[in-house]
Amino acid sequence: MEQRTRRFFTIGDICDELRVSRKTVLSWISAGKLKAFKPGGGRLWRIRERDLKRFVRDGSDARKYLAAGSAPAIR
Repeated sequence: MEQRTRRFFTIGDICDELRVSRKTVLSWISAGKLKAFKPGGGRLWRIRERDLKRFVRDGSDARKYLAAGSAPAIR
């Protein structure tokens, strides 16, 4: 049986990949554009790989950053 590796991103990871500020990522999360959660009720946000890929695929906000040639890890 094949094991699936779960991959999660931090806000910092997304900032680095899309070359945006922390404030931008947090605004996407609070607007409901980027799905995120706080594991165990903690204070740090985590974003599932599938949710990030969906955001990049469907979200016009993210596409403009990808057009600039960034974010190879999430394509």
